[in-house]
Amino acid sequence: MKTKIILTIIFILPVFMLKAQQTIKSHAQPDSIIKFIPIQTLDTVVYAYTIGGKLATRQEIAFRLMTYAPSAEEYHQFKNNMTWGSISGGAFGISSLASVIAFHNSSKNAVTTMGTVHNNSGAYIFTGIATAFLGSAIINWIYGAKHFKKSIKVYNQRFE
Repeated sequence: MKTKIILTIIFILPVFMLKAQQTIKSHAQPDSIIKFIPIQTLDTVVYAYTIGGKLATRQEIAFRLMTYAPSAEEYHQFKNNMTWGSISGGAFGISSLASVIAFHNSSKNAVTTMGTVHNNSGAYIFTGIATAFLGSAIINWIYGAKHFKKSIKVYNQRFE
């Protein structure tokens, strides 16, 4: 009799342990899914974001993405890339202006001193720097857009 009780406990105990490990489904509602819809204007396409079929502002989208930890991480990467893209874009503008000024100064001096050798190396250096900053800005903006789309995708996965 004692062995039957022990065997019964041995076979029933794992069932209760497995039942205790089942995950509880999230109480998130499917109407919280973030979708983006293209709106066609005369010459461009503008994207609007909707939550549950209602238009949402950028702040509402950011708030929703920040409330869910996995999408918040992607959203932070998006913000970081956009910040560095803007900084690189500003540096591109400044170095482009510096290269234009350097080219202008070297060409102005070329007219007044016809017989001397003119050096445009400063202008070439600023042009190279401007090109590097432009490439950096474009890369950061592209990766930022990818992280933003991925954050929305990660956010919406919990509703599927």
